Amino acid sequence: MRKAILAFVLAVCGTAGLGTPVTCAQADGTKPAGLVVDAETGQILVANRANAAWYPASLTKLMTAFVVFDEVKAGRLSMDTQITVSAEAAGQPPTKFGLKKGQKLTVKQALSAMLVTSANDAAVALAEQVGGSESGFVGRMNAAAQKLGMIGTRYQNATGLPNDGQITTARDMAVLALHVIHDFPDRYALFGDRQATVGSRTLPTVNALLTGYPGADGMKTGFTCGSGYNVIGSALRDDRRLVAVLLGAHDRNDRAAKIKKLLDSGFAGGETVPSTFSNIAMIPAALDTGTPPVVLNGSECAATDSVDSDGNATPSRLPGWGIIFGAFPDQKKAQQTIADMKQRMKGDLKGRPTIVLRQVEGSKKYAALLVGLSGDDAGKTCRMVWHRGQYCLALNPVVLNDPKALWR
Repeated sequence: MRKAILAFVLAVCGTAGLGTPVTCAQADGTKPAGLVVDAETGQILVANRANAAWYPASLTKLMTAFVVFDEVKAGRLSMDTQITVSAEAAGQPPTKFGLKKGQKLTVKQALSAMLVTSANDAAVALAEQVGGSESGFVGRMNAAAQKLGMIGTRYQNATGLPNDGQITTARDMAVLALHVIHDFPDRYALFGDRQATVGSRTLPTVNALLTGYPGADGMKTGFTCGSGYNVIGSALRDDRRLVAVLLGAHDRNDRAAKIKKLLDSGFAGGETVPSTFSNIAMIPAALDTGTPPVVLNGSECAATDSVDSDGNATPSRLPGWGIIFGAFPDQKKAQQTIADMKQRMKGDLKGRPTIVLRQVEGSKKYAALLVGLSGDDAGKTCRMVWHRGQYCLALNPVVLNDPKALWR
């Protein structure tokens, strides 16, 4: 099993012989990334932008579980260990199970709540139990990622809540999923549970794949405005297990349709994958792990509303000040505008690339922005842009998050 995982880890992106780099896909925020791999052989059956940098959202919790499983396996923790919920854990934003400060639950219950209902409060409770604090636990997560060969992944929290520095790739998520399946076969059933119970409260799974695809029995979904709709799915058919990863679907229906298509393609024999992807002798190449662009769809993630992993409406705001370079009828044009501005400014642009879809006078407009700036940086940046003869407008936090603002 270890050899199969190693074959997969080394195969997805690397060098075809010494000094001959293989080009890896880069995130452009438009096309979802997808990957299907045979869990027993490590054979890659479908590969689409497998090394594109992406936000993991709640797929992060797969690594949180991996570290906890490893603690249990090492004998430093047991599934029956009692956890006391801290104020920090109880105060996490949705999705959450509703744990209260001082409440006690077992490690197994916390894992169930985290994996079945994507509970952020349970994830932080586990992180604090193992790492002493969430930040201490994150160090363990990154160490594990490095050990597993997840070269395109960086963790900043145990939940998957938005953080610009928390990134991954479809390839890395598949590597992690394979290790969970093979290293902890006695824990895998947790990912297929249809409900989680803590005390008197029972909540259903948020993973629709479990009931929507024959043979599906795990693993995890995730969503933030920055990541889009993500999922890792595992299915068993005729004693053959496949693992599929999808990052960046446009909505829940799109996610369900695309992950099913990926699995169907894998079970049917896969697609034509470049021969370099199956070369076990490959050495993984360094990836461009820069922050991927964000695409916010006004129908799912308006500036004043977002949807969490369960589809619940939760308050969300674009961070800080923003600057806009224009609004365009074509999404690719908006993205190219940001890329062109970055090139022209020769690294002087700060902020997080963001594309916001808005309905303007009955037509779609894609606003090209940078967000997360201070007021001074927004003003200085726009002045530099204007001096180069290009359009730029600084948007204060109120205007930036006004759903009625036209931004044009």
